[in-house]
Amino acid sequence: MSLTEKNLNFTLDFPKEKVITSTLKVVEKMKGFKVKSENKLAGIITVSTGVSATSWGENVIIKCEDDNGKTRVSVSSESKTGIMAGGAMTPKNTQNVNLILENITNDLQGLEFKLKSGSNKSVLITLILLMLLGVFGLHKFYLGKTMWGVIYLFTFGLFGIGVFVDFIRLIMGNLQDSNGNEVTNW
Repeated sequence: MSLTEKNLNFTLDFPKEKVITSTLKVVEKMKGFKVKSENKLAGIITVSTGVSATSWGENVIIKCEDDNGKTRVSVSSESKTGIMAGGAMTPKNTQNVNLILENITNDLQGLEFKLKSGSNKSVLITLILLMLLGVFGLHKFYLGKTMWGVIYLFTFGLFGIGVFVDFIRLIMGNLQDSNGNEVTNW
């Protein structure tokens, strides 16, 4: 899926009812996602996401249509504010759509799924540590990046440049914790 696509279309080898049930089950268990509306007869589910570091939240519309025992699925994402990159999917929208789809597919196959996207570390705490004590690397220690924390401690945040870069990366939503997950949850 490219970032300019408004819709993602694909077919699953499962009946429509099973895909709808799986979608509802998955969304109810995922952190930061909730079912805003559902119409099982029409096969339309609207999922709402919360605010993150890179988004004011979004509505993900999932449409399921029967296709001879298979299910044709169409997924679109739109900003709750109505203002979003000229109608294109942003990286956060794409990440959310991919996470929902991955979890639906995993659930249908009987596999475990991820409950949320991104790191379990808080953007707010990271931002406070970065702004107040970033030159000493406390935000790096908080994110579990001990080696980088020590480097920042002895170089005063890579002479301030590293702190500035981390601030930009945090605001853009691509600062990662020690597990490689992006810090995007407030």
